[in-house]
Amino acid sequence: TRKIQGAGLGLAIAKRLTNLMGGDISCESVEGRGSTFAFTAVFDHCDDASAAAGAAASFPAPHLGRPLHILVVEDKEINRRLLQKLLPLAGFTVDTAVNGVEGLEKLERERFDCVLMDIQMPELDGIEAARRIREGAGRASGPDVPIIAVTGYAMKGDKERFLEAGMDGYVAKPIIKEDLLRTIVAVVAEKRRPPPADAPGGS
Repeated sequence: TRKIQGAGLGLAIAKRLTNLMGGDISCESVEGRGSTFAFTAVFDHCDDASAAAGAAASFPAPHLGRPLHILVVEDKEINRRLLQKLLPLAGFTVDTAVNGVEGLEKLERERFDCVLMDIQMPELDGIEAARRIREGAGRASGPDVPIIAVTGYAMKGDKERFLEAGMDGYVAKPIIKEDLLRTIVAVVAEKRRPPPADAPGGS
C-alpha cells in the first residue's frame, strides 16, 4: 500500500542515533519468520525545566535582526514536531507544511525568511517544489527565499543535485542542531548580503 519507498538509510540512521545516545543496536533474524531489532541508550535524569534551559544555551539565537520566520516543509509528523520545538529555542518563529503543495500555498500567502525543505514527500517532492519557487511560485516570500534541503539522502552527489534544483544549503538527517542553526544563519546572511558595487544592479 506504500506509494513512496524509503531511501534505504533507516538502519544507518538508527545506529547513528543509538551511538549518539551512548548505546548500540542489534538484530536477530530468522528467514521466513522475521527480524527483531533491539537497542540500548544511556540517559541522565533531569527535569523538563533544566532540559529546556540546557537546550536553549546550546542553541543560541543568531544576530540577524528581527526573529526569522521559518517554514518547515516535511511530511513526517515526528520531524515536524522536533523542529517546532527546536527552532523557537533559537528565537525563530515556525510554521509547517506536510508536502510541497501545501508549502507553496503558504509561501504564496505569507512571507518567510527561510524554508527547510524535505526531499521525499507525497503530492510534490522537495526538488520540484524548489524549482517552482525559483520560477515564481510562492509570491509572498519571493523567488529568492532561502531554501535548505533537510533530508536523509546523504549519498555522493545528492547535495549537488539539490543545489542544482535551486536550494541554497543542505542538512542531513538525523538533524544535529548546531549544524542546522549554522546552515540557517549562513544561508540567510548570504542572501541578505548586498551585491558588489561592480555587479549588475550594484551601486
